[in-house]
Amino acid sequence: MTSEIVRCMTWDDVPQVVEIWKDTGLAEGTHTVHTFFRFDPDGFYVMATDTDDTR
Repeated sequence: MTSEIVRCMTWDDVPQVVEIWKDTGLAEGTHTVHTFFRFDPDGFYVMATDTDDTR
């Protein structure tokens, strides 16, 4: 059984996060996410499975 966890986002998550945002109609691009992430690296969270699939 797969469980879900909430964890801080990492640089490696950015491309998948941008794709998820695009799928939901948000227009932020990779550059914008990198800019915000550099400003506040502890301010972004992702939900991931215990196999680390980001959601």
